[in-house]
Amino acid sequence: MTKAKLRIFPAISRNRDPSRYVDELMRVAQFSDRNGFEGILLFSGNDVFVEPWSMAQHILAHTEQSSPLIAVNPIYMHPFTVAKIVSSFALLYRRRVYLNMITGTATSDLRGLGDQQPHESRYSRLAEFIFLVRQLLTSARPVNFNGKYYVTNDLQLRPRLPAALMPEFLIAGQSDDAHRVSTKITQNITMILPQGSILMSVFAKLD
Repeated sequence: MTKAKLRIFPAISRNRDPSRYVDELMRVAQFSDRNGFEGILLFSGNDVFVEPWSMAQHILAHTEQSSPLIAVNPIYMHPFTVAKIVSSFALLYRRRVYLNMITGTATSDLRGLGDQQPHESRYSRLAEFIFLVRQLLTSARPVNFNGKYYVTNDLQLRPRLPAALMPEFLIAGQSDDAHRVSTKITQNITMILPQGSILMSVFAKLD
């Protein structure tokens, strides 16, 4: 049996002062880098001051080994866009990232973006999203897919991502739908511990 590995991703509050947000994130990222933590958690949403992919690149460029855990919500990006950025980071920094796959955001944000999918459907879309990102990153051939939420025709990402830099996918959520997706897509899927566990104790030490 493979021994489980504990990975720690410190984070900061989503509601910090905008003028200090980047400095605070970088302080935590560099703390994580110095102390051998895996990386730093980057949130996603309309209320996040800096888009998490932009922040992830800034962190990768200014740390030695940190691998950010980036929140990815299908409402904001197409699977090809995610795969392309992951591949670009691998080429630029020779470092993997972690993808925190989420479906939720504020109800007002969903309404503003015109997304009226119910909870179960958002997780079904997430399953297709993860499948496509993986296929694009690993397939040596063009990807053809005809799903309920995504369709691709001879879509190919170049170059193919080295196996050692393949991102790890994590599912945020403790609902039955979240467990259904993690069970359906079993390879390299990890359920994130609920808030209030070990990560929260790490956050407290940083404040």
